[in-house]
Amino acid sequence: MRPTPTHLYRLFDDEDRLLYVGVTEHLEQRVAHHRRRQSWGDRIARVQLDHFTPEDFPFTVEQQVILAERPLHNVSLSEGQKRRRLREDLAGPA
Repeated sequence: MRPTPTHLYRLFDDEDRLLYVGVTEHLEQRVAHHRRRQSWGDRIARVQLDHFTPEDFPFTVEQQVILAERPLHNVSLSEGQKRRRLREDLAGPA
C-alpha cells in the first residue's frame, strides 16, 4: 500500500505576501476551510505546494518554514509578532 501524500502548502495574497503555512493530506478541503473560517480567507490568491510522504516528517519541515518565512497568520507567532509583521509588510521595503 502506498503512503498517502502529504502536502506542505503556503497560502499567498494577491500581493504575494505569505499568509499561512500548513500541512495536510486533504488539500482542497483544507484550503476551502481557510477560505470559509479565517478572517483572512478571502485574501487567498495563490497556493504553493511541496509534496512529502509521512516518512519525510512534514510537520518538522512545516515548523522550519514557519520560522524561516514568517507567515502572517500562523498561530506560532505571538500577537505582538503578528502586529509587527503586519506593520512591516504594509510599510513595504525599508
